[in-house]
Amino acid sequence: MKMDRKTVKYAALCMVICLGLVLAGCGGKKKQTATLELPSNPTTGYEWQAIQDKDLFDISGEYVEDKKDKDIVGAGGKQIFTLTPKAEGVSEITFSYLQPWEGGETGSVLRYQVKVDENMQIEVLSVKGQIDAGIVSVPETPEMQVK
Repeated sequence: MKMDRKTVKYAALCMVICLGLVLAGCGGKKKQTATLELPSNPTTGYEWQAIQDKDLFDISGEYVEDKKDKDIVGAGGKQIFTLTPKAEGVSEITFSYLQPWEGGETGSVLRYQVKVDENMQIEVLSVKGQIDAGIVSVPETPEMQVK
C-alpha cells in the first residue's frame, strides 16, 4: 500500500502527539497533600482557624474526638487540616487557636511557610510558634505530614 506525503505527515504527527501524551502521563508526579493534626478542645470555646496570605491551597478541616476519652465530658480531641495545592508559589499559613467571636481571646499561633512547585509537590520551609501547655501536657510544634 502506497501512502501519499500528506498521509505520512499526518501519521507521524499523530505518533508524536501520542508519545508526548504517554510521556506526560508517566513523567508527572501525583499532586501531594499536606495534613496537620492539632490538639483541640471545643468545650473551652477555642478552635483552630487557618489563614493564608494567598490562595495557594484549598484547606479543609474536621474535628475528631479522642477515642479513649470519649465518655468524659469536656474531653478534647484534635482538629485535622488537609491542604490541597491549587497553585505554584510560596505562602505562610497561620493556624490560630482562638475564640472566634468578637473580642474572643487568642491562644497558640503556629506559622508554616510552605512552597508548592509546578508539579504540585509540597515542601515545608519553616515552622514558627508552639502550642501552649494549657492545650497539651507537652507543648511541641506539630509537623505537617506531606503525602
